[in-house]
Amino acid sequence: MDERSELQLRAAAEFYGITMEEARRRHTVLLEQKDNPDDPICIGCARRPFEISDYTYALMDSEEDTPPTVEEVKEYVVQEEGTFNRANGHFLCDECYIKNGMPSSDRGWVCP
Repeated sequence: MDERSELQLRAAAEFYGITMEEARRRHTVLLEQKDNPDDPICIGCARRPFEISDYTYALMDSEEDTPPTVEEVKEYVVQEEGTFNRANGHFLCDECYIKNGMPSSDRGWVCP
Protein backbone atom coordinates (compact mmCIF):
# COMPACT_ATOMS: atom_id res chain seq x y z
CA MET A 1 0.00 0.00 0.00
CA ASP A 2 1.36 3.38 -1.03
CA GLU A 3 1.31 6.69 0.79
CA ARG A 4 -1.81 8.68 -0.08
CA SER A 5 -1.95 12.40 -0.69
CA GLU A 6 -4.28 14.69 1.23
CA LEU A 7 -6.44 14.90 -1.88
CA GLN A 8 -6.70 11.10 -2.07
CA LEU A 9 -7.48 10.87 1.64
CA ARG A 10 -10.15 13.55 1.26
CA ALA A 11 -11.72 11.60 -1.61
CA ALA A 12 -11.68 8.39 0.49
CA ALA A 13 -13.24 10.21 3.45
CA GLU A 14 -16.00 11.55 1.24
CA PHE A 15 -16.57 8.17 -0.43
CA TYR A 16 -16.85 6.27 2.87
CA GLY A 17 -18.64 9.09 4.69
CA ILE A 18 -15.95 9.39 7.36
CA THR A 19 -13.92 12.21 8.85
CA MET A 20 -10.45 13.10 7.64
CA GLU A 21 -9.16 11.93 11.01
CA GLU A 22 -10.72 8.51 10.42
CA ALA A 23 -9.40 8.42 6.84
CA ARG A 24 -5.88 9.10 8.15
CA ARG A 25 -6.27 6.46 10.87
CA ARG A 26 -7.41 3.86 8.35
CA HIS A 27 -4.58 4.74 6.01
CA THR A 28 -2.03 4.40 8.81
CA VAL A 29 -3.43 0.97 9.74
CA LEU A 30 -3.24 -0.14 6.11
CA LEU A 31 0.36 1.08 5.78
CA GLU A 32 1.31 -0.79 8.97
CA GLN A 33 -0.11 -4.01 7.48
CA LYS A 34 2.68 -3.79 4.86
CA ASP A 35 0.88 -5.98 2.29
CA ASN A 36 1.49 -8.97 4.56
CA PRO A 37 -0.57 -11.94 3.31
CA ASP A 38 -0.50 -13.41 6.82
CA ASP A 39 -2.28 -10.33 8.20
CA PRO A 40 -5.64 -10.09 6.37
CA ILE A 41 -7.23 -6.66 6.35
CA CYS A 42 -10.24 -5.04 4.71
CA ILE A 43 -8.83 -2.23 2.60
CA GLY A 44 -12.07 -0.27 2.87
CA CYS A 45 -12.55 -0.03 6.62
CA ALA A 46 -9.05 -1.12 7.73
CA ARG A 47 -10.45 -3.82 10.02
CA ARG A 48 -9.06 -7.27 10.53
CA PRO A 49 -11.32 -10.32 10.29
CA PHE A 50 -11.84 -10.69 14.05
CA GLU A 51 -13.08 -7.07 14.17
CA ILE A 52 -15.86 -7.78 11.67
CA SER A 53 -18.95 -9.31 13.25
CA ASP A 54 -20.16 -11.00 10.04
CA TYR A 55 -17.15 -13.33 10.11
CA THR A 56 -17.34 -13.94 13.84
CA TYR A 57 -21.05 -14.78 13.63
CA ALA A 58 -20.45 -17.11 10.69
CA LEU A 59 -18.25 -19.22 12.94
CA MET A 60 -20.35 -19.15 16.10
CA ASP A 61 -21.42 -22.55 17.34
CA SER A 62 -25.21 -22.40 17.64
CA GLU A 63 -25.21 -24.81 20.58
CA GLU A 64 -22.47 -23.06 22.50
CA ASP A 65 -22.16 -19.31 22.49
CA THR A 66 -18.40 -19.65 22.35
CA PRO A 67 -16.86 -17.02 20.11
CA PRO A 68 -14.23 -18.21 17.65
CA THR A 69 -10.60 -17.36 18.22
CA VAL A 70 -8.82 -14.60 16.33
CA GLU A 71 -6.93 -17.28 14.40
CA GLU A 72 -10.13 -19.16 13.47
CA VAL A 73 -11.73 -16.01 12.09
CA LYS A 74 -8.56 -15.17 10.16
CA GLU A 75 -8.45 -18.66 8.66
CA TYR A 76 -12.12 -18.42 7.73
CA VAL A 77 -11.45 -15.25 5.72
CA VAL A 78 -8.38 -16.76 4.05
CA GLN A 79 -10.36 -19.85 3.01
CA GLU A 80 -13.85 -18.45 2.35
CA GLU A 81 -13.67 -14.75 1.48
CA GLY A 82 -13.93 -14.45 -2.30
CA THR A 83 -12.26 -11.04 -2.44
CA PHE A 84 -9.20 -12.18 -0.44
CA ASN A 85 -5.90 -11.52 -2.23
CA ARG A 86 -3.43 -14.21 -1.16
CA ALA A 87 -0.47 -12.11 -2.32
CA ASN A 88 -1.02 -9.17 0.06
CA GLY A 89 -3.79 -10.11 2.53
CA HIS A 90 -6.24 -7.50 1.24
CA PHE A 91 -9.99 -8.14 1.06
CA LEU A 92 -13.25 -6.23 1.20
CA CYS A 93 -15.72 -7.06 3.96
CA ASP A 94 -19.37 -7.30 2.87
CA GLU A 95 -20.12 -3.70 3.80
CA CYS A 96 -17.13 -2.31 1.90
CA TYR A 97 -17.70 -4.68 -1.04
CA ILE A 98 -21.22 -3.30 -1.43
CA LYS A 99 -20.02 0.29 -0.95
CA ASN A 100 -17.48 -0.27 -3.74
CA GLY A 101 -20.15 -1.41 -6.20
CA MET A 102 -19.69 -5.18 -5.74
CA PRO A 103 -16.77 -5.45 -8.16
CA SER A 104 -16.62 -8.62 -10.23
CA SER A 105 -15.20 -10.09 -13.39
CA ASP A 106 -15.58 -13.26 -15.43
CA ARG A 107 -12.42 -14.59 -13.80
CA GLY A 108 -13.49 -13.62 -10.28
CA TRP A 109 -12.38 -10.53 -8.42
CA VAL A 110 -9.90 -10.12 -5.60
CA CYS A 111 -8.69 -6.95 -3.93
CA PRO A 112 -5.71 -5.21 -5.43
